[in-house]
Amino acid sequence: MKYIILISLFLFYAFFQYQEKQTSAVGDIIDSTAVKVNVDDSSRSKIKQVAKVFSSYSIKVSLDVQKKLLKASQIIKWKNPSTIPTSELYFHLYPNAFGNKRTEFLSGRRIPGNSHSHININKLTVNGKPKSLNYSSSRTGNRFDSTVAKIDIDQPVNQYDSLEIAFEYEVKIPKAYSRFGYDANEIFFFLAQWFPKLGVYENGSLPGTAGWVCDPYYPFTEFYADFSNYSLEITIPNSFKLASSGEVISKKVESKNTTYKVVQNNIHDFAWLAAKDVLDFTDTIKRKDHSEVTVHYILQTTNEGSRNRVSTAVNNAFNFFEKNIGTYPYRTLTVIDAPTKAGMIRAMEYPALFTFSKDYFSPEFTKDLDEVILHEFSHQYFYGILANNESTEAWLDEGFAEYISQKILQKKYGQRFASFKLFGYLPVTGMELLAIERIPFIYTLTQIPKPFEADLMAAYYSYATFGTLSDTSFRLLNRRVYQSVSYAKGALFLFTLEKYLGEKKLLFVLRQYFNQYKFKHPTASDFFAALRKFSHQNIEWLITDFYEKSYTCDYKILGIDVSPERHRAEIVIVRDGEAVVPLEIDLYTDMDTIKTFWNGKEKIKRFTFNTRNTIIAAEIDPQRKNLFDLNFANNSYTMKTQYSGALYISTRWFFWVQNLLMIFGGLS
Repeated sequence: MKYIILISLFLFYAFFQYQEKQTSAVGDIIDSTAVKVNVDDSSRSKIKQVAKVFSSYSIKVSLDVQKKLLKASQIIKWKNPSTIPTSELYFHLYPNAFGNKRTEFLSGRRIPGNSHSHININKLTVNGKPKSLNYSSSRTGNRFDSTVAKIDIDQPVNQYDSLEIAFEYEVKIPKAYSRFGYDANEIFFFLAQWFPKLGVYENGSLPGTAGWVCDPYYPFTEFYADFSNYSLEITIPNSFKLASSGEVISKKVESKNTTYKVVQNNIHDFAWLAAKDVLDFTDTIKRKDHSEVTVHYILQTTNEGSRNRVSTAVNNAFNFFEKNIGTYPYRTLTVIDAPTKAGMIRAMEYPALFTFSKDYFSPEFTKDLDEVILHEFSHQYFYGILANNESTEAWLDEGFAEYISQKILQKKYGQRFASFKLFGYLPVTGMELLAIERIPFIYTLTQIPKPFEADLMAAYYSYATFGTLSDTSFRLLNRRVYQSVSYAKGALFLFTLEKYLGEKKLLFVLRQYFNQYKFKHPTASDFFAALRKFSHQNIEWLITDFYEKSYTCDYKILGIDVSPERHRAEIVIVRDGEAVVPLEIDLYTDMDTIKTFWNGKEKIKRFTFNTRNTIIAAEIDPQRKNLFDLNFANNSYTMKTQYSGALYISTRWFFWVQNLLMIFGGLS
C-alpha cells in the first residue's frame, strides 16, 4: 500500500510540474527537445492529448478586401527532429499554383485572369541573416511551377538544433477557382494554403537517411505537413466576421478594422474565413467526460432553415467518433457553409475546420447534405489527427472518411432510396434511365431502396483495373481514377474487411490504430500492422489482391446438376479474374439450407451435396461479403426459371418507349 501512495504522490508532483511548463508562450519550442502540448485545457476536459511538436508559426496578417490582398509577417521556429543533419529548408508556396497555366496544378487549364494568384516574398531571414528562395522542381521537373522553394543554410542543422525563419510577404487573393479566394459577391474571403509552410523533414526508409518531403501542388491530390503550434493576429474590416482553425483569445476593435488574436496547438495547417452577411452562431457538444467543445457555425443566410439539420449531422458524427474511435482533442470546431459560387471551397477539410455547401434544392430524403457533413467531419480524425501523406496515400484519409460517413448514415438516417435530379436541379425519388439535355425521357418514380455501398461500387466498377491502393496517389491517371481508387476502392476495402471481421472487431482495430498513431504520420504499413495485431484473422488475401494489386474477380454459378436417384446435387462455380476470395456457398432445398466454405482458389470448382430434399437454388456469398465482385447477378442459380422480373421490366420498357415516341411525334 505504501508503494501505491508513493507512486501516486510522484505522479501528482509530475503533473503539476508539467502544467507549470505549459504556461510558457504558445509555440515556444526552443528550450526543450520537443514540446509536449495539452491540446485541450484541463479546466474544460480531463483528457490529455500529448504530442511532440518541433515547430511553431507566429503570423500577423491583414486583409485588404478592396485590393484583394493579404499582407503578412511570419516567424517560424523549427527544430530538427531527425538524427540526420540538414543544410537546407523546403517550403510550400501554394498560392503560386495559380500563377500560370503551366503549373502542376493547372496543367494547361486556363482560368480567368482574376483567379490568378501568387505570393510575393518581400523579406526573408534565417536567424536574422538575409536569405533568398530557390524554387525547386526536382520532384516533377516542371520549371514553370514555383509551389516548392528551398533555402540553403550556412551551417548544417543537427538534431534538436533550432532555427528562426522570418518572412514578410503579400498574397494576391484570387476569385475562387479552387480551395481559396473570394466569392462572386466579394463578401466571402476564404484563406487556405495561403502562407509559406515548411515541408516535413523525416527519417528515410533506410537507416541513417533522412530528407525533406515537400511536394508541389498537384492537380487532384492534397497535402502533407508537420504538426505545429499556431499563433496568429488577423486584422479584417469591422463589417466582416472571422472564423478559423483556432480559438479567439482576444480582439482589438479600431475605427475600421478589428484584430483578433487566435491560437491553436498541434495542428498541421491553418485556414480562416472573413465574411459578412452570414449567420454566425455557436453551439456546444459534450464529450463523454462532460467537457465541452465549442462549435462555431457560419451559414449562408439563405440556409437558415437548414440550421438544425446541419448541427444534427455534426452532432451525429461527433458522437459516433467519441464512442467508437477516439476523443476529439481540440476545444473548438468551425463549420462553414460556403456559397455555391465559390470555386472548390465547398466540401473541404482542414484541422479543426471544415466546409460544406448546400444545393438550392436539397430535400432530406436525398441525405446528400448530411453525407457531405459527415464525410468532412470524419476528416478531423482521418487527416486531421492521423496525418497521413495525402499526396502519396490518399486512401488512408479519403477511403476511411467515406467508410465512416456511410456507417453513420446507416445507423442514424435510415434507408436510402434512389433519386435523380429533374432538369439537373430538383431531386425526385426514382431512377432515370435516359435523359436528353437534362430532360428525363425514360424513368421511374417508384421508391427503390438503395444500398449504402451502391455509389462506391459503381465508382469502383468504372475504373477497377486502373490503379491500386498502393499506387502513389498523385501518379494516378486522372482525377476520376484518383476518386475511384482513393474514395471508392478505399471505402470498399474497409467495408469488405468489416463483413469478414465483423463491425465490432473492425471498429476496435480502428480505435487501436487511432490511439497508437494520433498526432503522427501513419502509413498503410502502420494500419496493416494494427490490423494484423488486433484482428486475429488472416486477411492477407485482401491486402495482396485488393491493396497491392488491381486484381478483379467475378464468381459465378454455371449450373446445378441434380441426380435424384443418387440423392446428389453438383454445383459448378467459375472464378473469372485474378483475385482469390474465400467464400460461403449455400444450397437451398425445400426443407433446409446446406452451407459449405471454399477458399476460392480454383478457376473451376465442383461442389457435391448429398441431400434427399428437393433442390431449389444455390448461391455464392449469400451475405455479399465480397464487395469487389464485379457481378452479383450471376452469384445465384435457380432450378426453375423466374419470369416475373423480366415481365415487369419488359412491360415498363414498352411503356417508356411508347411515351418517348409520343413525345417525338408531338415535337415533329
